[in-house]
Amino acid sequence: MTVKKTLINLIQAFCISFAFFNISGMESGNILLLIVFGLSAFLLTKEANKEFTKKVMTVSVFISIIFTLLYMIGGYDRIGGGLENRLYIAVYVVLTALGLFSLFYHILRSVLTYCMYHSLEEEKQGASKDAKGRTFSFKIWGIYAGIIFLCMIPVFLMNFPGIMTPDSIVQYLQATHVEAYSNHHPWMHTLFIELFYKIGFALTGSVNGGIATYTIFQMILVSAGVGYAIECLYEMKIKKIWRVTALLLFVLLPYNLIYGVTMWKDVLFSVGTLCFTVTLARFLLMNKRGARDIIIFFVSGFAFCEFRHNGYYAYLITTLAVLIMCLLSYLKSRKRDLLVYPLIFIALTIIASLINGPLMKAYDVEQTPSYMSLSIPLQQMARVVYDEKDLDDADLAMLEKINDLDYVRNNYCPGGSDNICQWVAYGDEEYLMTHMSDYVALWFRIGIRYPGEYLAAYIDQTKGYFYPMNPEQTVFYDITDNSVGLESNPIIYGPAVVKLEELMFKLHTMIPVYGVLYSPGSFFWLMILFMGIVICREEKNKLLLFLPVLGVTLTILAATPLVADLRYAYELMITLPYLALISCKRYTE
Repeated sequence: MTVKKTLINLIQAFCISFAFFNISGMESGNILLLIVFGLSAFLLTKEANKEFTKKVMTVSVFISIIFTLLYMIGGYDRIGGGLENRLYIAVYVVLTALGLFSLFYHILRSVLTYCMYHSLEEEKQGASKDAKGRTFSFKIWGIYAGIIFLCMIPVFLMNFPGIMTPDSIVQYLQATHVEAYSNHHPWMHTLFIELFYKIGFALTGSVNGGIATYTIFQMILVSAGVGYAIECLYEMKIKKIWRVTALLLFVLLPYNLIYGVTMWKDVLFSVGTLCFTVTLARFLLMNKRGARDIIIFFVSGFAFCEFRHNGYYAYLITTLAVLIMCLLSYLKSRKRDLLVYPLIFIALTIIASLINGPLMKAYDVEQTPSYMSLSIPLQQMARVVYDEKDLDDADLAMLEKINDLDYVRNNYCPGGSDNICQWVAYGDEEYLMTHMSDYVALWFRIGIRYPGEYLAAYIDQTKGYFYPMNPEQTVFYDITDNSVGLESNPIIYGPAVVKLEELMFKLHTMIPVYGVLYSPGSFFWLMILFMGIVICREEKNKLLLFLPVLGVTLTILAATPLVADLRYAYELMITLPYLALISCKRYTE
């Protein structure tokens, strides 16, 4: 190795050490930093003799830039080293960025190269015995679903008749017609709750019986959906060890079991997203267009469209991409069966449009207030007020037309917009909506004056979904205190149960590496990594499989009310393991 290359490696090793020093809060004299420096220099030297393809290097550079930017943006409040001198801050920022980029780049080059090498070796060896003559087994599907359902039962009995938060209670009140229908929480999901609640109430004559019936049906659907996805991996020639890993990953992560008995739209939406994605993979990679696939695709696609508002927009993005792909394929081959899935997409789009329009109007379903989708712009203006920045009297007067600004100064929360949305709800909401163009101009005017405040407000509101951090909200237990007399009636209870629930709630904050399985931001990074693997392997059709979860994530980043709520990214958390396995498997059908 030349002196020049040695010097470059030492500089990179120093930058990597500096990045660890800056972002970890270590003291500069910590001997662990010397170990990081030495290990980095050694590995960089060993790596210098390896050869990498141009595509791997290009993709590694691109993803490394993304990861570095996301980490720097998400940790903007820490990367300046707590210094005040702008020159010193700039030095800290530059060295940290160089260190992070070097670290990501060299790791990614090795990972992507390994994935490409593994694929080539698999091709040379041919299909293994475990990969021949595979057909879907309803029996094995039932076994997977049964195992998952049995694992949920103790959680259900500890929280009988089910877990309900304020959102759940709002939907319960609509389902029992105590309150009028509203689409703030998806109306279709509220009707689903109403259906099974009525069945349970008719059978048992009790409120708890009605709630428990809904919870049990949700448990069945979750178990069946996840079990179906695992058994589909068998048909897709994923080895047994990975199918078992997928099963264990679901049943050994407490939040999966707890969500299974929680009355939230996010649960069935996420399972629908999983089945929708797996069925789409069967179509794109294995040309599966049988009756079972069509039924599952239609049902899961409906849940994806209707059980969460942002799912509909992600669905439209996916629809457009698949329609274009199918049209191009049809023009080449003229095979009519290529039109099966486009027809389902079109049918679902028409049905969803009819539900969201005429049907809701016919049932007088109240729509979500428009200001709820403006949580981030409202939060940005509130940040300027909260930080007591100078504003023109006319601008202050416009804001005070909505409501008293003292509420904003006293209740602004960087990671959640609920307080600011309440500020609008309890103020003159009608004035805001009827003068929207004026307030858009006000938002733009303040942003031009204080861009840093707007950027900080946006980052603090959204970073949990693109920055590797612990979630601020994970799970809840029992039924939240309410004014309608709903109470938990646990069948299994006692001090041991309380300790177990406390452990399940806190465990991810106590164990490194394990905590990554709770981090939406980390899963977002892993999604980008697996997309990079697909690009390197030149299997571009697989990129379409990422569109459902990618589309949902992008809509979250556009309008999330909470900075790091695991349930908002739950569809990504349970779908990514399957996308990872599919990404790393080559299909030749």
